Amino acid sequence: MNKQIIFIPGLFALGILTGIFMMLSQQDDEPIAPAMAATPTQLPEPAMTSVATAAPDALQANDIESLQNRFDQLISRVEQLEQSLQEMDVSEPSATLDNDEATSNSAETPASDNTNAFTENLLSAGVDSVTVEEIVRRRNELDLKRLELRDTAIRGGYIDTERYRDELNELLAQDISIREEFGDDVYDRFLYNNGQSNRIRIDSVMMSSAAEQAGFKPGDMIMDYDEQRLFDYTDLQQATTQGTRDEYVSVTVERDGEQMMLWIPRGPMGVRLTNTRINPDL
Repeated sequence: MNKQIIFIPGLFALGILTGIFMMLSQQDDEPIAPAMAATPTQLPEPAMTSVATAAPDALQANDIESLQNRFDQLISRVEQLEQSLQEMDVSEPSATLDNDEATSNSAETPASDNTNAFTENLLSAGVDSVTVEEIVRRRNELDLKRLELRDTAIRGGYIDTERYRDELNELLAQDISIREEFGDDVYDRFLYNNGQSNRIRIDSVMMSSAAEQAGFKPGDMIMDYDEQRLFDYTDLQQATTQGTRDEYVSVTVERDGEQMMLWIPRGPMGVRLTNTRINPDL
């Protein structure tokens, strides 16, 4: 469609200029019009005849030369457009397969869509280069398996079925967990370097709640709950529903740059939480 929009107007303009050029060329071969001849009652003066006949010839010659230049420019422009269209034919993606693979890769492997950034984040978090290289290799292998699974599911006609989702979940379970591989401290720095939240902050404490009675205050950063390190408030919500209801558990909070331990019965705390991003090395 884009090619037609570019090419058809060029051909149309070329046809118009060609027609004008041919008409003027024919006029150049015709005799001088009768209106230019002398009348019977008045003989033409030689000088006037010379001027009268020379001016139209010069005018037609200038017009023809101008049209010729425009015609040549238009021909050159059409040739350039044809060359550009040919280059577009070569450079346009052929692409359903490539686009599908790119979409699949970005949708199914969001953590590894930028290998260079992933590598730099691990190195900045304190992982040695040899281990980082091995982690990247393993993740790349997993990405390829996911692409192969998607291709197989499409060819087999089960891409949007429970079977495909089950097989995909099996692969996802093999994904590398930075936290399990390297521990909480490395995972903490990795989250920060990756631009992700790594702290849970208390925005407000509800009156007469377990949190108020335990001494929690707005602005406290919850570091762990029942000796379990936390990085996301959904982890805290899950932790409060585990274990025996109303048993007292320890909660480590950071307040004004210092850490302290508070005790609270397991269950709803009565706080409003938000995730935030804090540099762990400061």
